[in-house]
Amino acid sequence: MNCLEADGFMRKADFTVSLAGGLHARPAALFSQEAGKFKSRVVMRMKGKGYDGKSVLAILGMCAIEGSTISLVTEGIDEQIAFETLEKLLATMGVRKNEIPGFAERKNDTNEDAGSQ
Repeated sequence: MNCLEADGFMRKADFTVSLAGGLHARPAALFSQEAGKFKSRVVMRMKGKGYDGKSVLAILGMCAIEGSTISLVTEGIDEQIAFETLEKLLATMGVRKNEIPGFAERKNDTNEDAGSQ
């Protein structure tokens, strides 16, 4: 799923690692340190497996190289601020959020259909 879920129970989005060295020690340490500031559960997912986002070793264990698709999931009492903060941090590291392909086209198609009735 490429979209952001905000159903009151968790927030999730997919990202692509653009760092030449992947998620190596420095970004993993920065991420886990920031994630540890929140009460919510923080999970990074890759290839169907979940990794504790508050653990530098777990993040390194993902072996996320350049071009890898990862997901960020936050769940808990401060999930929204945790997600937004960690999303911004990932962006500063060269990890970009995946957008829903064709969303604008689908939106326009819907508007055109409504106008022709």
